[in-house]
Amino acid sequence: MDNGLTILLKEKKDLPIVSVNLALNGGMRMETVAKNGLSELTSRLWARETKTRSKFDLSKMIEEKAMSFGAFSGRNSVGLRMEFLSEDLDFGLDLLEDVIKNPLFSEAEFLKEKEKIKQDIIAKKDSVSELAVKTVKETLFQAHYFRLDNLGTAESIDQITHKDVIDFYSSVLSSRNMVLSIIGDINARELIEKLKKKFGGLASKEVVIQENKEPAPEATRKVEISSEKEQAILVIGFQGPVINSPDRHGVEMITSILGSSLSGRMFNKIRDELGQAYTLGVQYVPGIDMGLIYFYVNTTNENLDKVEDILRKQLDEIRTSDISDQELTESRAQLKGDFEMDLETNASLGFTVTLDELYGLGYAHYKTFHERTDAVTKEDIRRIAQDYLDINKAAVVKLRAKEDSSPKVDK
Repeated sequence: MDNGLTILLKEKKDLPIVSVNLALNGGMRMETVAKNGLSELTSRLWARETKTRSKFDLSKMIEEKAMSFGAFSGRNSVGLRMEFLSEDLDFGLDLLEDVIKNPLFSEAEFLKEKEKIKQDIIAKKDSVSELAVKTVKETLFQAHYFRLDNLGTAESIDQITHKDVIDFYSSVLSSRNMVLSIIGDINARELIEKLKKKFGGLASKEVVIQENKEPAPEATRKVEISSEKEQAILVIGFQGPVINSPDRHGVEMITSILGSSLSGRMFNKIRDELGQAYTLGVQYVPGIDMGLIYFYVNTTNENLDKVEDILRKQLDEIRTSDISDQELTESRAQLKGDFEMDLETNASLGFTVTLDELYGLGYAHYKTFHERTDAVTKEDIRRIAQDYLDINKAAVVKLRAKEDSSPKVDK
């Protein structure tokens, strides 16, 4: 549109359903340690009530229309997601306009939600897996926002003021900073005219978010912690490629080859050597300016060191030896199959194209996923593993069961 708002429309008339996704650059990469959790708090309040619709009225309308509606916040963006029957299109567009232009952010709801988030933080601490992953992020990243938790901390939530929430929303609200997608039972030509009337007058300003990078560790950073839970966990984390890196697909294939829950190298090796099948896997989290890769294994105190030795050997092997033709074929097939399943619904397709467009990949980026995956070679896998999976640039966290919980750090 003339004011910089990007609109993506796709007619899919197989079902009488319309899916709407709105995304804005923002999220945790705009937060500080002192006010970590600000984007999550803002998103929880954003779609709750407006200056023209009370919390009760809005909830009642959504229920009567049998629609889904809510806000989200992530590392790189914030936004809204809606899905409703095509016969309710005009109502859905009116609601979208109201929530964008007239969010209330009442102080009463602000205070209630702060307490709710602090309760969620306490509940999250009960998970030893969350604790181990949180520790590896804080160890691997010294200043980057990847070290932050989406909920923040009790201390940071206390520091956030009502004005902070209003200012945060105002700072990201710009037509030039927005991508809106609508997919489903629509008439695109008629719809674009309605959208021009509703959103053509949105203010346009430049939203600048500073790039945030930091160097990888110069030596392995090791941390040991303990928990009252009867569970031990090993997590090894590395800095990974960014969201638009050509190495991204190679990393995704490595996660499949090593970390597949029942057929990956990690599972098979640990089962063969220790005679047990543990919960394990790999997560790759690409960001705008940095990425994160971490391997995790839930085990026992007795086998924690053995599991670390096995995983280190697996990481060394994929860096120094080519994978087999069978592994290459199977990992490609798994990734492509999972990708197709992830895009089966209008809502998931809309969410993907909206974020891809917002992050500069282009709304049609998903169409070349198979081609880009098939282009990854065995040589690429080894090179990418050498570039990103160097244990000397890793963070290694061992969580042991029922011991002193004070961290012991070896840098």
